[in-house]
Amino acid sequence: MQKAILTILATATLTACASATPPSITATDVASAQTEQARISSLAAASLDQLPAAQATFAGALGGDVTIDGDGGYAILGDIALTADFSGDAAITGTVDNINLIEDGIPTQLLGGALTVAGTTDDTAFTAKATGTLDAVGDDFPFRGSAAIALDLDGDYRIDTSPISGKTSLLGTWTGGSTDGDFEVQGSGDVYATEQ
Repeated sequence: MQKAILTILATATLTACASATPPSITATDVASAQTEQARISSLAAASLDQLPAAQATFAGALGGDVTIDGDGGYAILGDIALTADFSGDAAITGTVDNINLIEDGIPTQLLGGALTVAGTTDDTAFTAKATGTLDAVGDDFPFRGSAAIALDLDGDYRIDTSPISGKTSLLGTWTGGSTDGDFEVQGSGDVYATEQ
């Protein structure tokens, strides 16, 4: 019995001390994302006749500053992939994944989990929610476990000039954070994506 108890305690200790997943991005990637967001924000807004005729796919990033359990100095940056329907149901759907935690400008760990995006396109604007569960691990951080996340996204479409003139990009903002879980996250930031 004593041996079994020791085995259980050892397993629990190893789980609690699990190492964080190394970040999948570098500080250079963070700077590149900021440069691309600034580029898209300088583009002219698209008119209705400049939007894609039917469906279009977009790829880009979602990032911004967050507080964790009330502490600042953190940010996130993840990949966003979207499909927008400009005809029938005017839906916009997709995912946010590869979400990295950044501390004082340096990527520190890749968070587990992903967010599902669902919303609508209304003329030249879009609104959506991104929901899901994110996981953080490691004794190097003041938090660990899982948190249910809900973000509100909104923005508009722009006429891009690179790499192909006339393609559509989207630019928006997000706000939100955790609704339940082991740690509290709140934040806001930007989202951008270019037509593929």
